[in-house]
Amino acid sequence: MQSGVGCSDRLTRPPGDDPVGPHQHRSAVANAICEAAGLVRRQPSASDRRIKLVTLTAKGAATKRALLRTYRTPPPELRGLSRAELERLVVLFTRLAAARR
Repeated sequence: MQSGVGCSDRLTRPPGDDPVGPHQHRSAVANAICEAAGLVRRQPSASDRRIKLVTLTAKGAATKRALLRTYRTPPPELRGLSRAELERLVVLFTRLAAARR
């Protein structure tokens, strides 16, 4: 999910939806952009000077909530489907996802 301000998508992903593999350079740049936008705060680790701890600010947390609310809102095309139809879609999408593995 893109946040529109260049922030690390890791901050905006739903729990358990982490990307595969590290993207440290890209994340460092994205985190710097988020810091400039006031969405995160970077602080040095007390135990290791090489490490920067990145935490969401109040503005960042509000932005994350708004993004997740949008992410979890079904598109209008799905709102007219019955519960049974939606459950069937979940089964089909799950099968498709399993076939890609």
